[in-house]
Amino acid sequence: MIIPHRTIRILTAIWLFSLYDAVAAAEPLDTWHVRSVPVQSSYLTAIAYGNGTFVAVGYSGKILTSQDGTVWSERASGTYSILRGVAYGNNLFLAVGDYATVLTSADGATWRRSSSGTTLWDINFVQGAFMGVGADGAMLASADGSAWRSITSGTSEWLNRAAGGGNTSVAVGDWGVVLTSTDQSAWRSSYPGPPDMSLFSITYGKSTFAAVGEAGTILTSADGNAWSTRLSGTIQSLWDITYGNNTFVAVGDAGTILTSADGAVWRSRTSGASQALNGIIFGGSTFVAVGSAGMILQSEPISTDPVCKKGDVNGDGTIGLADAILALQVMTGPTPVPGAISCADVNADQRIGLPEAIYILQKSAGLR
Repeated sequence: MIIPHRTIRILTAIWLFSLYDAVAAAEPLDTWHVRSVPVQSSYLTAIAYGNGTFVAVGYSGKILTSQDGTVWSERASGTYSILRGVAYGNNLFLAVGDYATVLTSADGATWRRSSSGTTLWDINFVQGAFMGVGADGAMLASADGSAWRSITSGTSEWLNRAAGGGNTSVAVGDWGVVLTSTDQSAWRSSYPGPPDMSLFSITYGKSTFAAVGEAGTILTSADGNAWSTRLSGTIQSLWDITYGNNTFVAVGDAGTILTSADGAVWRSRTSGASQALNGIIFGGSTFVAVGSAGMILQSEPISTDPVCKKGDVNGDGTIGLADAILALQVMTGPTPVPGAISCADVNADQRIGLPEAIYILQKSAGLR
């Protein structure tokens, strides 16, 4: 029996899929760059992005800003208090720290000091207002950092972060505490367990809440009430998580960086760092992480053009079997295939062929 050349080429591509791992260009989140900062010894705790500016905060009142995530400048904060968190909303940066310290700035360069009346461990912009949380279930809300409203959280445990999505706000804390609210006034427990694993951060993206914490804990929920435990592949504590450019990114101890397209399946990335990474944010076209010893890591720029997403041969915004089939059709056919986008190539040759088919199959199998 004579096997047609077209069939041979398709079978060869599928066989090489299991062997081939080097033809596709590295993804932006595979490469992280250490950025030089003016305060190498400072412990950086958090980072925010807004109005085209990154703002990182840390111990001894340190504040650093950058327009591109690469070149950083130190700013005068007017305080030596440890700054625990920073967020952007309502055209304003707001940082919180020890001794009820509150700092606000319109541009990240000039800061004004005030007080929240209660020391806050973290701040986030949630459902149109800044929401700060802290020890003994402390929860405060403010529109501008000047006037604060105390909220009864219903717990005495330490709260570490709040986030909002849809019509729901969720706060997480020590001992696995999870609280949900639809009005930011009345909160109820949404305890998923395990009780011995503290949750340090939470974010919202793709209609999904994703929380991270101790010993690689990752939980996800569509509504803030029913939660699923996800395999992170690490025992390192995860200190922060963010969502940007259709990707969840979590960071933690020992330079740990994990990424996920859906919050359910996670992949470890090599950061090249050994320090604890405490904060992560997406801004412009890049992710930036901060950590101990003044560590700042920046990913490669990420294209936000959905038409030319690497491996998305049919241009529907996802990568799957349909793209693999289309790539094989392009590779084996003598004439152009309708619907195939050449700029979705993976090795910058503006062609769709074997490297693309292999990349797509690996991506679909969770090997990339």
